[in-house]
Amino acid sequence: MSTDVSIDTLIQNAQKLPPSPEILPKLLNIIQDENATADAIADVIQLDPVLMAQVLTLSNSVHYGFSTASENIGVAISRIGLGEVYRLVGFLVAKRLATETVSAYYLNESELWENSIASALAMESLAEFTEEHSTIAYTTGLLHAIGKLVINQLPGKRYEEIYKKIDDNNITLPEAEAAVFGFDHGQIGEALLNKWNFPASITVPIAHQFRPLRAPTHKNMSCMLHLANWIVACLGKNPGLHSWAMDMQTPAMEYITLKESDLQKILIDVETNIRIVKELLSANKAQATA
Repeated sequence: MSTDVSIDTLIQNAQKLPPSPEILPKLLNIIQDENATADAIADVIQLDPVLMAQVLTLSNSVHYGFSTASENIGVAISRIGLGEVYRLVGFLVAKRLATETVSAYYLNESELWENSIASALAMESLAEFTEEHSTIAYTTGLLHAIGKLVINQLPGKRYEEIYKKIDDNNITLPEAEAAVFGFDHGQIGEALLNKWNFPASITVPIAHQFRPLRAPTHKNMSCMLHLANWIVACLGKNPGLHSWAMDMQTPAMEYITLKESDLQKILIDVETNIRIVKELLSANKAQATA
């Protein structure tokens, strides 16, 4: 059974879209400029005073080991670097987007956020082996599941049809979504991020994360994201009902010429980086409530 609602209609009629992470494409444009400056980054972050304060607080964490605190965002950027500040912004923006319960997927509060962070870190590690732009890879992983927030607003028990389709036909979750709705959450994510002016280097891989070799462009990044989903699942960071209903297409790993030994190292690195990030954010939370 196919839905009578198009992707565009679903997005337009959603009563509560997630807040636009418009700061991310703005920062991406700056960071990809070889002449990017700390002042240019600071100017954008300062447009969101709450976010700026959060980034400044994180940059002053004991995690970075500075004996004195940064007094302003410009100093923080010069100390920890453009890329690291962007990562902190990403962590915080993702928390704004994905900390609520996502009932359609049986995701408890913060589980989608943790999955997003793990995916971003997996994409970063994969970028080291594929020579793709690490910031683009990180952002792609961070936002890969944002379409779930739109599907979550479908009325009533509509999503229960997906789980029945998986049980009856032993297919993957994206395949079941496509069979019932005519599209999957990756394609909804692409449409939403296009609306927010994200580049095709991010939106195309998100749309094709379950069919990476069919991507018309950015096939390398699409294969990376497909593999990142599997890595995150292996590390137990893919919660939700029927989260097992996924596949890992071996040709995708072959396309990015990743060896099994590389994959083993990436699994270890991602698990370590997840722990480091959780320690950073937990220490910051404890410091703020002390």
